[in-house]
Amino acid sequence: MEQLSIFDYANDRKTDDRKKDIETLIHNENAFGCCSHYAECSAAKKCVISSEPHSEYCVYRVNLEKGLIFYGRNASAFDETKYSDMISIYNNLKPQEKSLFISILNVIIPGYLESIYMEHSDALEVLKEKRLLEVQIDETLLPEFNVNFLRKKLKTANPDVKLPRKKADLFAYIESTRPPEIYDDCIGKVRNVSISPNMLLYCIELRRSYISDSDGQKIKFSKYDIPGIKQAGKKKKEKKSGAQKSVG
Repeated sequence: MEQLSIFDYANDRKTDDRKKDIETLIHNENAFGCCSHYAECSAAKKCVISSEPHSEYCVYRVNLEKGLIFYGRNASAFDETKYSDMISIYNNLKPQEKSLFISILNVIIPGYLESIYMEHSDALEVLKEKRLLEVQIDETLLPEFNVNFLRKKLKTANPDVKLPRKKADLFAYIESTRPPEIYDDCIGKVRNVSISPNMLLYCIELRRSYISDSDGQKIKFSKYDIPGIKQAGKKKKEKKSGAQKSVG
């Protein structure tokens, strides 16, 4: 139920009936905050898939029925001046920057994702500087990298270095010594990219008004598509857990 936190209804001035409806709904094990249609529903001011059975468990549907909209131009918090400023920034982006921004919106918004992982680029840095996106280095990625990949990186940089044999000890060594070949050349090249809550409703409206799903460029947006990260290890782990389940 963690995703329900984006619908903070405790402090608003809407009716007690709406609160009661939501409180009843969130105790249902099938309840969910919203689905991938949330932007379309916001624009239509109603649930656009109300004919589908699972829509009755949508918390956002209850809000919409009571006239409370969180996303896009119909949102009560939507500020036309801020949106106009954003459009001005968007229109002044260079083609490569604009294409990257469009691509990121086309991944995050329809997928209702908190964030994505990408390789860093100059264009991404510009989008950060323009405050269109939140872009951060995520040092918690270290355990996701393939151990052999890390060892090779360290040995190439310093052939005489003596590395711990155990994986946990190797990670501890890297964290304590912070070698640039790892923190600059590996972790340092990956960014966690997200849309701030304050910008989301404007990004949704911009995408709805100016952008189609086919616009932009193809981008790598999963941390498991980035060189050196142990994608195969993750897949094996999932297969193993599935096999254990079938045996039980």
